[in-house]
Amino acid sequence: MVEKRLYLIKDGELWFSDQVLVIDGDDFKRKSLHYAHLGDKTTKVGESTFEGNYLKQIHFHKKMKFIESRAFANNRIEKIVFSRLEVPQIAKDAFVGNPINTIIVPYETIDDYRKVLSEVEFDQEVTIISNIRTKFNKLYEIDKPETLILVIAKPVYGDYIWRIEQEEIVDFETKMNKDENQFDFKDIMIDDIQYHIFKDNRHNVIFYRKDENYQDLTFEDFERIYKGVTNRKDIL
Repeated sequence: MVEKRLYLIKDGELWFSDQVLVIDGDDFKRKSLHYAHLGDKTTKVGESTFEGNYLKQIHFHKKMKFIESRAFANNRIEKIVFSRLEVPQIAKDAFVGNPINTIIVPYETIDDYRKVLSEVEFDQEVTIISNIRTKFNKLYEIDKPETLILVIAKPVYGDYIWRIEQEEIVDFETKMNKDENQFDFKDIMIDDIQYHIFKDNRHNVIFYRKDENYQDLTFEDFERIYKGVTNRKDIL
């Protein structure tokens, strides 16, 4: 059971403090909740904790490890987002009674998620899509002239986190022009396509394409880059 000082319910919306590691008990069942914002450090949602509400979407943050039986049963959830690279343990009936159609998972472990989620009961067929493809889809929905879609490999504790960003071309060129170190710029050929690489002052590795003009990178470009350079220490 969660201490009352660690959560707030107002107008059908529920917020948890980041201090909450385990969410369980009967305080959140059948409370006509429309939204539940889980804490960034929450590791577990207990049995039947949110059963019988009106939740429409759930975002599980990077610490989530356990989702127990009927934890979100009988809501109105259509979309679930997982941020943790390692797949949580998910009870077979954790999401029964929901019209779930889309599940967004980390690109790096999408196959692991597909395997685990294939054992989970859903009321209809669901589409499992990576966070990277989702980001590309969103950026391509809005046509912004004079901008550039880039792939960025961000260093974190000896590894890299992949991001997709959209920048104003003038801002991107200004950033590159400030760097006078020629060794921060490289080219790489992957599947007969040339990509340019720029390493900024935070050691982020930025991939882009340019012939006569700049070209927005696509999800297919990202897959080529990810598979083609992740193990090449001379580039990253």
